[in-house]
Amino acid sequence: MTENFPFVTSGRNVQLARNNIETARLSVSELKKQGATLIIALTHIGTPKDREIAETIPDIDVIFGGHSHDYISPMEKVGKTIIVNGGEKGAYLVRLDISADTDGKMISDQAKFQLIPVKNDIVPDAEIETMLSQYRQSFPKAVVLGRTEVGWNMTKENPEAGRIPSCKSYQRSDAEAIQCGYRAE
Repeated sequence: MTENFPFVTSGRNVQLARNNIETARLSVSELKKQGATLIIALTHIGTPKDREIAETIPDIDVIFGGHSHDYISPMEKVGKTIIVNGGEKGAYLVRLDISADTDGKMISDQAKFQLIPVKNDIVPDAEIETMLSQYRQSFPKAVVLGRTEVGWNMTKENPEAGRIPSCKSYQRSDAEAIQCGYRAE
């Protein structure tokens, strides 16, 4: 989660255990202890923080970034770390083909990157639609994930949080809605 989480929620008393760099450093260390030879980070902290992590922790091979809604094309490299981001609202799918040497280490110079536009004119696969429909039907009607005793200012320009976009300010995909979360009265 972003380090500004305590400021963009009603959780003013939230204390994060560590910052993003400390978290990434510990995660990479643990993954390497477990034998990982290729480290791919899926982040939601914004491109500037992704760059900072890539500069500080060179053992991360790839960062798939989020939060800043940047369309990074072509892919960015910080040292040997590749940073990609597909923007926002599900408009693009990021395809990144990477190669590894015999030791499992990424060969960053051979990476191939593509932003693939997601179009509405694609005819859905009937079998997949049936599977998704069955899956969606298994969801409970509503699940209370938490409660707050204070209101949330979810306007597009929240003066308490700066210019943080609201969950309700524009159309979004199902995945983004889940990621962003909703509050029911």
